[in-house]
Formats: sequence, C-alpha cells, structure tokens
Amino acid sequence: MIRLEHLLAATDFSACSKEAIDHAVQLAHKMKGRLTLLHVFESPFFYPAETPLGNYPEVYQWLHDFKQEELKKLNALTDDVRKKGLPV
Repeated sequence: MIRLEHLLAATDFSACSKEAIDHAVQLAHKMKGRLTLLHVFESPFFYPAETPLGNYPEVYQWLHDFKQEELKKLNALTDDVRKKGLPV
C-alpha cells in the first residue's frame, strides 16, 4: 500500500479552497503526514519580456504591494493550519 506523507493543497483564498484545505488537513492528520500550501498569481499585465518591469514603476509597485498582501494571507493560513497541529 502507498503511504501518503506529504500533501499539496493549492489556494486562491476563496471559500471553496478553504473547504478543500480543511479536507487536506483532515487527510494529513489521518495519514500522519505534512501539508504544503501553494498560491500562484499570474500578473494581469502584459509587457514585452525584453522590457524590464522597472520601466513601469506604477505596475511594479502594484505588483509588489499585491504580492505582499497575498503573502500575508498565505502566512495567516499557514499559521491556522499549524495551530491544528500539522506541519506545514
């Protein structure tokens, strides 16, 4: 039998992904495993690859600020899962 020791749960911070993470936490507890949380963000802005993003300071600042906010959400979610006694 295959033993699951490490689960990956993706989140977009929606209610649906919260529910999926709750299930992943329960499964990881039952399997005595650990959980990795993943959040991916794709930039909504198109800019030519050869053009440095630094040429667009407003876009760069917005992306930086957005990334920081998303990181705060991910860290808060990680803390919540750790409080449930699961390695994250």
